[in-house]
Amino acid sequence: DEVADVVEDGWADTFERRVVDVGGVTRREREFDPVVETDGDEIAVTYALTDGNERRGVDDAGALIDFVEGTYVQGVIPGYEYTGPVSELLSAARRHGNDGAV
Repeated sequence: DEVADVVEDGWADTFERRVVDVGGVTRREREFDPVVETDGDEIAVTYALTDGNERRGVDDAGALIDFVEGTYVQGVIPGYEYTGPVSELLSAARRHGNDGAV
């Protein structure tokens, strides 16, 4: 409730534009027609994926999941106090970042 409407609305629009531009993240060149659905505070992204090669299909599905999650996290704006799930993601990133600290 503390984020300006323009930031919140702009974030969702930017996320949707970025998440449909999925080219190059999969092992095999593919054409996607993703569906992005918004329901209140939730956004769902759906890609259709089929592959005769089981391993490549699983790898490509994982790449799509990583792409969507990464695109979501890239939208985090510094300077705000976040609640879950963003606060948990930031906390985990700090812990993992400190694991490699010298």
